Amino acid sequence: AGRQQFLDLLRYLIEIRDGGQLAARNLEPAPHLYAARPIPAYEQNIDHAAMIAELGDENFKRGKAIYQRVCANCHGTHDTMGSLPTSLRFATGQFKNGSDPYTMYQTLTRGFGMMQPQTWMVPQQKYDVIHYIRQAYLKRHNASQYVEVTDAWLKSLPTGSSRGPDAQVMEPWITMDYGPMLINTYEIGDDGHNFAYKGIAVRLDHGPGGVARGRHWMIFDHDTLRVAAAWSGSGFIDWAGIHFDGQHGRHPRVVGAVAIENRTGPGWQHPTDETWEDTRIVGRDGRRYGPLPREWGDYQGVYRHDDRAIIAYRIGTTDILESPLLLADQPTPVFARRIELQPHASSLTLRVADLPADATSPASINSEHVIIGNQEQNAYLVAGVRDATATTEWIVDDRSVQLRLQPSNTPASLTLWFTSVDATDNATGIVQQVEGLAPADGSLSDSIHGGEPTMPDVVTTQPVVGSDDGSFAVDVLTYPDANPWLARVRLTGFDFFEDGDSLAICSWDGDVWKVTGVDLLDGPLTWRRVARGLFQPLGLRIVDGEIFVTCRDQLVKLHDLNGDDEIDHYESFNHDHQVTEHF
Repeated sequence: AGRQQFLDLLRYLIEIRDGGQLAARNLEPAPHLYAARPIPAYEQNIDHAAMIAELGDENFKRGKAIYQRVCANCHGTHDTMGSLPTSLRFATGQFKNGSDPYTMYQTLTRGFGMMQPQTWMVPQQKYDVIHYIRQAYLKRHNASQYVEVTDAWLKSLPTGSSRGPDAQVMEPWITMDYGPMLINTYEIGDDGHNFAYKGIAVRLDHGPGGVARGRHWMIFDHDTLRVAAAWSGSGFIDWAGIHFDGQHGRHPRVVGAVAIENRTGPGWQHPTDETWEDTRIVGRDGRRYGPLPREWGDYQGVYRHDDRAIIAYRIGTTDILESPLLLADQPTPVFARRIELQPHASSLTLRVADLPADATSPASINSEHVIIGNQEQNAYLVAGVRDATATTEWIVDDRSVQLRLQPSNTPASLTLWFTSVDATDNATGIVQQVEGLAPADGSLSDSIHGGEPTMPDVVTTQPVVGSDDGSFAVDVLTYPDANPWLARVRLTGFDFFEDGDSLAICSWDGDVWKVTGVDLLDGPLTWRRVARGLFQPLGLRIVDGEIFVTCRDQLVKLHDLNGDDEIDHYESFNHDHQVTEHF
């Protein structure tokens, strides 16, 4: 550790001394920064010796494609530096964790130093890219780091009989790190009953790679202020759509096991009329579009705190903060909504989940939980309330489970949890498991003032300055197609800050960048990714130093709340327009 690390540690201790437990909670890093993600079970039975012994030309070709698309962004090539100066340059650098094929495999699997585990790669992809690096970089240019593979060495490797799962197709829209949240239109199922036209998809499990690399997700539709679905799996979505795989007339659907869903419609009962009737605009296809009437509900925006999304909205005159959570992932994923409400003079009712098909009367219901389902189909919905300062009441009708929050003169909060199981015994076990969890720590309102930067890396590019001899000159601002997030940089709108030397620019895939060094063009440009996860932004204006972005779902105003050059608050300046599933 150096002087700066020591000073950082000292400042951290002083902040905790002065601020107590609240400061400690606010300064706690995201769990994925200190807790290793579980290694897939199949890694314990990989036949490393056979996979290494068979490496050849086809592996080299596949590995080259992976390296050029993914690895070169950070590590660079023979001729060019990568976007991260700390990343090893394979043609000249010295390995710190071993350079034999098996050790390189472990580095990709478990991570090392600043390098995160490459959880998206299956064993064959790892050995393909390892083979390419060894042949194209080490053997030809960095011989001291090249380890010969011998029969004796192969026999020393751990034994196994598997080669792991098949590789997924590696497309740029799948490998991109969108961040932990991605706003888009999503369908749950394939029969049109459940669309989240302005869906905020949030990854709930921790780890690198963003929303596309997760295993558990929840979608909050900000048109209807409802949780459209919570699900688990390994694919996130099917990636159909014009700005993903380029298809017109298609839209993405969630992929995996859906634990709960709420079909298209209001997520909260009307606060004064106590009706669920959807009164939004009716399209030519007979479907409802656009946001709820303002007197019913109004989406305010999203706060980012580390890798957590905190959604702000209003029901009637009551301000609400809500954040999706994963309470447990084993043996059954248990999803949750942490909700904080300001004082409200009348009761408020929210939809928890649609009932399983042909659900019978509740198998168990009390003030803390409800279990309901169909014994013949072995499908049960389990939901409960914990960590509550609000007084609640369960409501079960022929379509859904709802939760009524009684009037309160003071701010109220609760954790609403839910999942689905295939037997009442399993449901009872889930209830007991949740009851045994530690209480919720901290409040959402404490986490809406800005978190630690999640994209601190700055990427530099070299501008191309045109000749001044003609009637006009053309200068090229080179964009960072090589970047640590594998982000697609398809630029759509920009505007200049008042200093004349920096600009903000948005890209179709949801990012906003701040670029500096554009005035004199006498040195490199610096690109800082300041926002991500937006819904197809196409235009950008800077007004009084504030960035406004026109997205497909809203006009969003971006706020850096703590001055660290990263957006913490995505304020919904306007979201009146309607969104359909595709065009």
